[in-house]
Amino acid sequence: MMMMQWGQFLDHDITYTPVVNESLLCCSPELVTGSDLHIDVTSGGPCFPIIIEAGDSYFDTVQDRCMEFVRSDSMIDANGERQQYNANTAWIDGSHIYGISETQARGLRSLQDGKLRVKTRNGEDFLPEDKGKGEETCFKLEEGDNCFLTGDHRVNLCDRLKAKHRTWGDEKLYQEARRIVVAVLQGITYREFIPQVIGDTVAQKYGLASRLHRTVFSYNKDLDPTLSNVFATAAYRFGHSLISDSLTISGKVVKTGDLFMRPKFVLNSLKSLLEAVIAEHAQRADRWYTAGITNRLFEKPGRPKSGSDLAARNIQRGRDHGLPPYNVWRAHYGLNRITSFDQLPQRSFRRFPSVYASVVDIDLYTGGLTEDPTPGGGRVGDLYARILAEQFSALKFGDRFWYENRESTGAATFTDRQIRQLGRIHLSRVLCDTVPGLDNIQAATMRGVDSTNPVVSCDSLFDIGINQFW
Repeated sequence: MMMMQWGQFLDHDITYTPVVNESLLCCSPELVTGSDLHIDVTSGGPCFPIIIEAGDSYFDTVQDRCMEFVRSDSMIDANGERQQYNANTAWIDGSHIYGISETQARGLRSLQDGKLRVKTRNGEDFLPEDKGKGEETCFKLEEGDNCFLTGDHRVNLCDRLKAKHRTWGDEKLYQEARRIVVAVLQGITYREFIPQVIGDTVAQKYGLASRLHRTVFSYNKDLDPTLSNVFATAAYRFGHSLISDSLTISGKVVKTGDLFMRPKFVLNSLKSLLEAVIAEHAQRADRWYTAGITNRLFEKPGRPKSGSDLAARNIQRGRDHGLPPYNVWRAHYGLNRITSFDQLPQRSFRRFPSVYASVVDIDLYTGGLTEDPTPGGGRVGDLYARILAEQFSALKFGDRFWYENRESTGAATFTDRQIRQLGRIHLSRVLCDTVPGLDNIQAATMRGVDSTNPVVSCDSLFDIGINQFW
């Protein structure tokens, strides 16, 4: 499950498509019982609610069968077409930790010794409290619960830097710690995460395989790293299918529907929560989803059926953004077009003829997700593997400030020795450094424990040697 969780963590670094109005209510009983669409569907307005057919096993009343959905915010391009936008920086630059603007970044800093703000609870440092957050983003279930403000509690890095460089002030410590953290984020993503997702065969084709990681980095100024709509709205959402039915936290089985937006698990059981994510096996990337996200996504405590369906929302979001269907994208990436349902693997696509009138109608999200995994150990099929690989290639080789780029970033570049050290840091080392009480872990946290990936002592894992780093 850690592979899925890292994918979600990374998603919040590189993409955020805002909606027109988070609090807008679009549903009404008339939309369920009548035959008309919401007026906004034909007028271009913000409402695009999902109407659930009668007989659904969970959303079974007229009131429950209209699922709220607001369209993504947009602008009109030079051709008069509606276009969505990314409100985050597309770069893998830790913007979900440090902020996407100078104002946001400064608000997250303690302005002492290079550290970010934290909230200390029972002697442990957590993300700072966001007192302005309400029920739409955080359920406070127990006394002492608090919502988190984006930030980072990895303060020991700043302490180690200060011990080595006693003349460095707050700004220097902050900037040096920040660029090390960003480099670690980039390295973990491309060494540990991406090969697991797209498989070695595709990774090698796009220069993203882990074994090629130590080759000379080649920056390409002509690459456009802007996140494609098809990546953000469809292909990268494959990870939602990996989510398991539950996690066992502190000896108690907690269903997925009871985990959303509940800070108590982080505040009270951080070590156990992390161990659960590392130990739990992810599901296959396919059309089967746990009921925790198809029935109970963000369901409010004590209010059954107040949640949503993530798979339905992903399909609707693709339609909101006007993504061409599955077959069009297969042709775009040089894969054969599907001309009949008989060409699709019956094991996984067998229900598609009862849902779509023709193969040309298949949504990209459902078609791409249902493909068998690509050869070489990947989790996604041929189409999604190509979409993901193309985007991650652009994000790496089109980034002038990529941590391995020794030519174009001026005085802020890392030395060859520093790059080698950064290239040896694994997520397991980061978790050992940041989670109190965690003493043992498998080196490759995005893989299960076996003879090639045993549980080892945290002390045995490579760590940056600050004295040797500078």
